Amino acid sequence: MDFWQRQIIMKKSSKMILFFLCFASNIFAAESADMKIDATVYKPLSIETSGDIDYGIVAPGSDVTKFAKVFLKGEEAAIVRIEVDGAQKYDSTSYKVELKSSDGKEKLPVYFNFNSGGYFIYDRVRLNWDGTSKFDMSTRLIVPNNQKSGKYTTKITLKARYD
Repeated sequence: MDFWQRQIIMKKSSKMILFFLCFASNIFAAESADMKIDATVYKPLSIETSGDIDYGIVAPGSDVTKFAKVFLKGEEAAIVRIEVDGAQKYDSTSYKVELKSSDGKEKLPVYFNFNSGGYFIYDRVRLNWDGTSKFDMSTRLIVPNNQKSGKYTTKITLKARYD
């Protein structure tokens, strides 16, 4: 092969390599997308109650209602979700918890809900513009006529978190 033939082959090869590199670079070209990342920091959230609920001495057939206050404090006008550990949802507005006898064999149901100004609070509440909220926990103990005597107790935990 003479010098000129090699030059022609080299030019053709260079053009093919250049074409391939241009084509391949388009196939494997990286695409990009921008993404914004935000965070909103709220004040710490606290929940407190006015204390324990003690029905005292009750007789079979009794129907007793007791109240406790619940206090929330956090970010102004924020929505807060209320959760109740140790209780089960009874209906759309109420929870049910079972008090247990000291030997654990007998149960006694207590029903409760949260309300504010005559309105039920389902599972969320909006804090006021000062970052607080106060509402009632209304509880109802209905003692069946055949309830065995004894000391009944349980524990629930109210939790609050920003929604």
